[in-house]
Amino acid sequence: MLLKRHSSGFSLVEMMVVVVILGVIASLAAPSFSQWITNRRIRTAAESVLSGLQMARAEAVRRNASVRFQLMSNTGPGCAPRATGPAWVVSRGAAAGLCSVSPSNTTSTPTAADPIIIASNGGAEASVDTQVIGADGRTLAVFDGLGRILSSTTATSLACIDIDVPTSTLPAADSRNLRIMISSGGQVRMCDPNVTADTRDPRYCDAANAGQNRCV
Repeated sequence: MLLKRHSSGFSLVEMMVVVVILGVIASLAAPSFSQWITNRRIRTAAESVLSGLQMARAEAVRRNASVRFQLMSNTGPGCAPRATGPAWVVSRGAAAGLCSVSPSNTTSTPTAADPIIIASNGGAEASVDTQVIGADGRTLAVFDGLGRILSSTTATSLACIDIDVPTSTLPAADSRNLRIMISSGGQVRMCDPNVTADTRDPRYCDAANAGQNRCV
């Protein structure tokens, strides 16, 4: 007597149903994943700027000399100060047009040909749409040997930098834009302008820079 063998597995119809379900799930998840990626780029760009400012302040204290942080168009030989970055340079002297000079740890006095580049960043962390914006078109913060903003530059110093993307890339309601605040005392912190209800929240952007340029 022959026994019938029952084959197990998926039929073509069942496989097609699974593929359709997976396709629906993927289409629903794609917008959320894209939003997450964009907001991740905003945070990465903000953390890069924050790192550059903290480095400039720390180097000023270590060297007991003024050190500059400046937003730049790029880090090539044709670099120029630009309030929308996304590149930045930490140096002892003016680095415009000299951003490609090799970094140096020297403590000598900077010259017109050698600004003594300490560090530079081309802004590659950000996507092409990410905006790094110094308020009031400002590009420069100079820290003195005590880690404060150099008094002679306070009136024109960067006090606020916003990092965001255009609303054409991500609606404002979905964007987790961030802000870097620099007080005249040299304190640098990242905050979240979307936090407005609780002033005790550590992410709240307080009025520490009252009287200076503000992000709006």
